[in-house]
Amino acid sequence: MIKIKSMLKLCRPHQWLKSVIVFAAFLLCPWDLTVFCKALIVFFAFSFCSSAIYCINDLLDVAADRQHPRKCMRPIASGRVTPFEAALLAIFLFVSSLALGFWAGRWVDLFLLIYVFNNILYMKYFKHTPVVDVFCISFGFLLRMLAGALGIGLPVSGLILVCTFFLTLFLGFSKRWAEANGQKNNINTRATLKEYKLPLLSVFISVTSAATLMTYGLWTISPDTVRRHHTDLLIYTLPLATFGLFRYIFILYMEKGGEDTARDILKDKPLLFIILLYAGSVAGIMFLSSYFPDAG
Repeated sequence: MIKIKSMLKLCRPHQWLKSVIVFAAFLLCPWDLTVFCKALIVFFAFSFCSSAIYCINDLLDVAADRQHPRKCMRPIASGRVTPFEAALLAIFLFVSSLALGFWAGRWVDLFLLIYVFNNILYMKYFKHTPVVDVFCISFGFLLRMLAGALGIGLPVSGLILVCTFFLTLFLGFSKRWAEANGQKNNINTRATLKEYKLPLLSVFISVTSAATLMTYGLWTISPDTVRRHHTDLLIYTLPLATFGLFRYIFILYMEKGGEDTARDILKDKPLLFIILLYAGSVAGIMFLSSYFPDAG
């Protein structure tokens, strides 16, 4: 039982929350049960794939993790899971993700393979290159979103792609700020953080958060959005998106969060509530515009 718990912890299932982005295209299109099932399969495909990558990452970083006051408790670093067991688990998860991807759509596996290749480049090279490291993380999110759209035959808005790009850059630079702030207090070991300065990261955070809200606002009122979704009500979700972003910035600067986005969302009740309210509002507007076109 202890071994199973350790292997589950190694998979980081709470990080599967990041794969929710695959539902973005489905949420913004006329709803169909078959398409939802495909998006759900893509969600699990990327979740399994990301867990496989976490296993590989912990195998590569085991020496550094043992020197870290918090990461030394990770399953491989603490010895609760052997490197051989972790490698077998990674292979099983990766093969399972490819099988699910093939089931969902013929192009999904292509996005999965590019996602894996991007992460290998990140772990071996770009992880230690400032700015490029965050762009690699952002690219991974975009691949998830594209797999949940183009991979199963759904359209995706250019403005939404740009908005997602800036949002993921914001989250990536927020994570680096939190890690750099932790290193300042001697609780972090990531080598690339020596190249980052807190004031510079704060500028990156400000620019990307502003760009996220601006592009999202433009998407809600663009003629293409109004025509495609038969509604001009999406602009009213902008205050919710703004509050959610500002709440996350508050958590980052005032509550020393930011290192683990998924855990921050799950732990902070106001942030979790506003995200659920936002998703529910968008879903409600999409439902009304799909079945009652004149309502919007």
